[in-house]
Amino acid sequence: MSTKHSPLDVIFATPTRARGAPVSISIRSSLLSTLFDNFRPLIMASLASAFVALVAFSRLHQGWAVLWFVAEVCVSSARLAMVRAYTSRSHSGTVHPRRWATFYGPLALASSLLLGAGTMACVMARETRC
Repeated sequence: MSTKHSPLDVIFATPTRARGAPVSISIRSSLLSTLFDNFRPLIMASLASAFVALVAFSRLHQGWAVLWFVAEVCVSSARLAMVRAYTSRSHSGTVHPRRWATFYGPLALASSLLLGAGTMACVMARETRC
């Protein structure tokens, strides 16, 4: 019987399996809770990215900067909501980390993609004179 593998398994296999030995759920839970317990850097990064999008709109006066800002706010809000939900549920009992990492991983990748794409669009855009 074959097992189903996701393309995101490489990301979720943290820490990597040493010589085929599985990593216990308690270690994964500890790593994930470490990520979620300190959410201040996530807030700072979200605010910084949204600020860059607003500055891009104020300087370039292009609609894609507004879309960038809205997308950044949506992705950041989803990430912060997930952190809040995970921490509240982990305080009340044991939470399996795989489910939370499955949702958080793509959101983190989307946030990085948004920042990179928006920044590259700023580099490629011509500045309009006010």
